[in-house]
Amino acid sequence: MVKVNNRPGKGATRSGNSQLRHRKRIHAQRSGKIFKQHVTDTVVQQAWDNKRNTKDNMNALGLTAIVNTEVNQKNNEIIQIHSENTEVVEKLEKRAAIGEKERPLFMPEGEQKVIQKLMEKYGKNYKQMERDIKLNSMQHTAKQLERKCVRYENETKS
Repeated sequence: MVKVNNRPGKGATRSGNSQLRHRKRIHAQRSGKIFKQHVTDTVVQQAWDNKRNTKDNMNALGLTAIVNTEVNQKNNEIIQIHSENTEVVEKLEKRAAIGEKERPLFMPEGEQKVIQKLMEKYGKNYKQMERDIKLNSMQHTAKQLERKCVRYENETKS
């Protein structure tokens, strides 16, 4: 008879990097350390408290961590959790009302030179541009060249 060492409730054994990550996480939980959350928004980042967890931080800022908890699934009624607007919420609403500026498209000088030469030689014939291996050394498709030409024309106008 062969003896099998099964440990009920333990699941699969861990090895390598997953074992290391698991040990670090367990150690952090036991020692009471809270990992630093990564907040990219500057308005939220200024008011963020790294000693709190995400849910508490979001509630203190007047935001919700899970959006779907505000909507009652049965009646589709919106439940107001935060009655007063905090300073962070007001700043975010102002920025949302203004809208974000469009980022200017940047075309490298080398690409501009190639597109300019192709346009001088072939005009708007993108199929011919596509077949010219000497000028179109990157072998862009006709559709890619068309987009690049439009972008080049917009850039040279301004």
